Amino acid sequence: MDEVLPEGELDKRVAEFTRVLTARSQLTQAAAKEFADGRMDRDAYWAEQARGSGDTAEGVAAFLERRQPDFTWTTSG
Repeated sequence: MDEVLPEGELDKRVAEFTRVLTARSQLTQAAAKEFADGRMDRDAYWAEQARGSGDTAEGVAAFLERRQPDFTWTTSG
C-alpha cells in the first residue's frame, strides 16, 4: 500500500482497510494471493471453486440489487 498518513492515523486506517477486506469474497482473495505469489498452475482449481461456490452469482445479484453481497465460500483447511 502506498499511503502516507498523519501521525496517529494508522490504527484508524488499518481498521477501515480491515472492514473492506472482510466484506469481500474470501475466494477471490485466496485466488489473488496465489496468483500474486506466482502460482499460475491453479487456474483450473480456482475456476472450479468460483463455479461451485455460489459467490459469483451472489456478487452479480448483489450488484444488480444495489446491496452488499453475502459471500459464503471459505477455505477448506
